Amino acid sequence: MSSLLLLIFVFITWCLCAVAAAAHRAVEAAHREAPTPGVSIFPVIPVVPLALWLLSFLFKPWGTRIVAGLHLVLLIVLVISIARDFVRLRSAKNTRQTHD
Repeated sequence: MSSLLLLIFVFITWCLCAVAAAAHRAVEAAHREAPTPGVSIFPVIPVVPLALWLLSFLFKPWGTRIVAGLHLVLLIVLVISIARDFVRLRSAKNTRQTHD
């Protein structure tokens, strides 16, 4: 995997992490009447992906393989989490509409 593709893959994975956090907050808000606080991912997004990309760049080829593999696992977990939260959010909205 080229270093530019790895950087893009890592950034996409971490951006999807923000989507998963927002989806989780939306499910929490749907189950409560009071508004839930937001989630901030700003300090993490620019720093962590660049640091991991730098590590993979310094420790080629194993650094690239390890970083790519870990992010692949993280990506799969995040997609499952987002899908689960989407189902829970639809269920909570349908339940709320039924009771109203």
